[in-house]
Amino acid sequence: MEVDEKAIWIARRLLGFIALRELLVIHVNPINGAQTPVSTGGLFANPIGLAIEASGNILVSDQTTLINGAVIRVTPVGGAQTPVSTD
Repeated sequence: MEVDEKAIWIARRLLGFIALRELLVIHVNPINGAQTPVSTGGLFANPIGLAIEASGNILVSDQTTLINGAVIRVTPVGGAQTPVSTD
């Protein structure tokens, strides 16, 4: 599967939206549209999707990080990245 590197993936969160563009996870304020970086670089190599856990952590699916791909957990405060599942 080929992914457009300019694609934007968005998930709804209680206090706004989380967007994934290229190697950057962004919080988008739903009232004024202000964008705040949450996490960038690190383990991200070719992210292709995201989801929000009930706890508020962000899960990013990356098809090529750690050789064969992984799901990376990102904390919404601080942006720490932790692999939680690898192929």
